[in-house]
Amino acid sequence: MNTKNFNIAEGYLTQQDLADKFGISVKLQQNMRLKARRRKEFHPLPFIKIGKVIFYKQEAIEKWLEAKQEESLEKIS
Repeated sequence: MNTKNFNIAEGYLTQQDLADKFGISVKLQQNMRLKARRRKEFHPLPFIKIGKVIFYKQEAIEKWLEAKQEESLEKIS
């Protein structure tokens, strides 16, 4: 679906926006959402699905990335 027809609210990103801004490819996003449905302990990118369209709240993505960074640092220590 073409998300260009949507009037996206401030602070929300499309899949392509997320790929462009944070370098997380659309394919990786899809894989993470599928994996999340299969494994309850897996914490995917926080997303909102409206119909068939996926949106990400930028603030939630930034918090998710910070949490992943802290997890990585804890594993190293």
